[in-house]
Amino acid sequence: MQLKAISHFLVIILFLSSLIPPVFAADPPGFNPVKGYEFLASKNDRGKYENILATSLAAVAFKDAGATAHANQALAWLKSQGDDTKQCWPKGSCKIKDTAFALWALNEFGENTDAGEEWLKAALIPALKNNWYLEVITTNKGTCKISYPGDNGREEETIEVDAGTFPQCTAAPTNTFFDLNRCLKKKDLVATRSSVDFDINCADLGPSSIISIIYNNQNSYSLVQQATTDRYQIVINNGCFSDNPSDQTCSKDASLFTNWILSQLAANANVDIWLKTVYDPLKPLDNALFALAAKDNKQTFINNLIKAQRNDGSFNNDVYETAFAMLALKKAGSTKELNAATDWLKTKQQSDGSWGSLQNTALVLYVAFTNIPINLPPPGGVGLEPRCGDDICSGDETFQTCPEDCETSTSLCNENNICEADEGEDSDTCSADCYCGDQICDEYERATNACTTDCGSRQQAELCGNDVVEGTEECDGADDSACPGLCTLSCACEPEEPKGGIGKWIIFLIVFLLLAGAVFFYIRGRAKGGRKETAKTTQEFRPFTSQLGKTQQQPRWNMPSTGSSLKSKIEDDLDKSLEEAKKLLKKL
Repeated sequence: MQLKAISHFLVIILFLSSLIPPVFAADPPGFNPVKGYEFLASKNDRGKYENILATSLAAVAFKDAGATAHANQALAWLKSQGDDTKQCWPKGSCKIKDTAFALWALNEFGENTDAGEEWLKAALIPALKNNWYLEVITTNKGTCKISYPGDNGREEETIEVDAGTFPQCTAAPTNTFFDLNRCLKKKDLVATRSSVDFDINCADLGPSSIISIIYNNQNSYSLVQQATTDRYQIVINNGCFSDNPSDQTCSKDASLFTNWILSQLAANANVDIWLKTVYDPLKPLDNALFALAAKDNKQTFINNLIKAQRNDGSFNNDVYETAFAMLALKKAGSTKELNAATDWLKTKQQSDGSWGSLQNTALVLYVAFTNIPINLPPPGGVGLEPRCGDDICSGDETFQTCPEDCETSTSLCNENNICEADEGEDSDTCSADCYCGDQICDEYERATNACTTDCGSRQQAELCGNDVVEGTEECDGADDSACPGLCTLSCACEPEEPKGGIGKWIIFLIVFLLLAGAVFFYIRGRAKGGRKETAKTTQEFRPFTSQLGKTQQQPRWNMPSTGSSLKSKIEDDLDKSLEEAKKLLKKL
């Protein structure tokens, strides 16, 4: 009975222990990512979410969460804001960072971004205007040929090399450096261009030459590129991005974000060299964006990022920086740090569902909470009047009245003046055939409550957003008596946080104390009542070797008399305690 009771006790303790992690890992009170998406959707202005950056983030967040209608509407607004000629954003006052984020969003939707990438490359400005040197390590004497882009096509020069020195060039501080800005016929070639490609041919020196490109700023020398070869084709990316194309001042913020996005687009342009001169290893955002863009040495930036994480899981106690740090941690597969940052973000959700700003909310949802089921009402909102030029074909707009919104290039639309709803046509995808008043309640009209003439009074009788509970609605805006303060945008009551969390802990403690007390008295009782009996049956231990050649006696076990009970009172109490524990556990 003793072994059976103890085994019961251990099984229950293990079971209770398995309950502890979920209790500690529970989401903080009030956290609900669905409210975040509802907040985001409530800020929709016909696809616009405040600005280019926020709309780009919102479009991708909705897309990854499966809210296709909201995502496509945001994408349509983004497209409408681009300059059709230059392919930059926003039209009329193109900015570097806005264009980069718009291209990133378009790329996430599978759109072609080649023209926009070319605009960004053309917007690069020369960054490092100090000393750029060529070094050729060799013990031989001969010549190298250098080809570079000139004013009238490519130009080529021949320079002498003598055991690693350059006798013809005296501009550099040492004769082992060839100054690429002063020693070539084309002066300031690197200093005045954001990108220069060189073809360096040192075959005349024989094999085993080492060709290097070095950047010098005061007493600092940086090895930019190096190769052990007698011919080296190299591109020096000496560019940076400003905030505006008309400005010739490098911007760290614009350069960091655009550099990351260009890497996402697999564009053959970067501003790594200049960024490394302003890189701060103590700043989380620097490390995160470098890690996201890096092709080599990514782990260095990830390690610095992990070191910068605070004990609470955040980065600089800032939602924006923490979210971008999480993007980098995801790419690196740093699960522990990622989970800590996610838990911190959960605590920062505000009562309206947001994370402070609209941009932060879209970013957090995209980074951390896209794998949740959401059910949002159709985009556009209730009561919004259609406006020609908003890229949404709605209301009374048709291809004839507003062709810019109602173009019917989709294959679903067979323009024959018949609304073939069973073939997929509706007022949104085929406004030339389907419109309010055609006596057909198409899918778009049904989903958006856009036309009571076609869809009947049933649509009007249940209108989410008019502050009146109707039909199957649980609540509606201000009419939220069923769940005060918990009415969602879909006119359903938000599930309340489960109550009784503290009660579970009380039950857990009672069960634990009950079991612990029972085991304590059980052991104590056995110690008192069985000490003499144990002494009678204990035999002197003798090594096995000392018993060889002797007849071994079987140990005698003291069996209880036939008249005694098979269970002691203490054992009975323990069994009762176990039964009570099982009943309590069923209530958890």
